[in-house]
Amino acid sequence: MSNELVRQSVVNVESAFSTKLVNDVSKFLDAALWKGGTAVTGSPIGMVNFANNVNAGTVAGTAVSANTLYDMHELAMEKNLADDSLRWAMSPGTFTRIRKLTYNYGARIPRPALSEGAPGTLLGLPYQVTNNITDSHLLLFDRSQVAVGMDQRASITLLTETYGASDEVGVRVIARYDTPKMNADAVIQQHIS
Repeated sequence: MSNELVRQSVVNVESAFSTKLVNDVSKFLDAALWKGGTAVTGSPIGMVNFANNVNAGTVAGTAVSANTLYDMHELAMEKNLADDSLRWAMSPGTFTRIRKLTYNYGARIPRPALSEGAPGTLLGLPYQVTNNITDSHLLLFDRSQVAVGMDQRASITLLTETYGASDEVGVRVIARYDTPKMNADAVIQQHIS
């Protein structure tokens, strides 16, 4: 941003810029910790790309159904994952497909929260809907067995001299995070269509 913008702006540019920067960094970290990159790129791998996620056992590209959900939950129980730490993760598109599923007597499978602030559940387990998982993935994971490690908290450095010739201020943001599984069976994944 230019120094002129900082001096002449009606709003507090530094405050507005800081707020935007915090939001951008949090969105970037959320994307990195869900879908991530590869070990080669140096970015976090992300839960979807963990090596050796437990496959739910059905053919990749299977249409999501009540049986898919129950099979994944059964597999979690077989892997000794505790129900009180399990959580579903899916894309908005997958969530919409699941919301349309019903039991034989017509009740919807996802249960809305009965009180304000309480999470809705899917087979009695909370769920997370995020744009950082593709429509082709459905995860059931033990959140107590997936760690988010922080090597360096996000730090912001204003670079006033670097762009001095053009009367601009540069901003450098550095943060170092990673997310590994602490248990090889902590993430159950189904590739769906």
